Amino acid sequence: TYLLRRVVAAQEEFKRGKGKGRYGSIEELHETKVLEEEPELHEGYAYELRASGDKFTVTATPKNYGKTGRRSFYTDETGVIRAANHKGEPATAADPPVDR
Repeated sequence: TYLLRRVVAAQEEFKRGKGKGRYGSIEELHETKVLEEEPELHEGYAYELRASGDKFTVTATPKNYGKTGRRSFYTDETGVIRAANHKGEPATAADPPVDR
């Protein structure tokens, strides 16, 4: 959940600044240095970010279900992180929120 929270914060910073009211792609977040790439945080999970205008979603799915993790994670522009065991499939907005 740490990386998902960092992406939410980076998206807000990008939207207020270089994005001029829109969210950015992962490449734009890295190029503008609002999100530093930390490959060690990606171990075990595959992350996917989709951004369009004033909306974005991020999912984190275990790369090797059962060994690197069981729960899949999801967040969007609301900042609420959601998770569930989808047996290696991505989490969705319908999943329950993660307790902080």
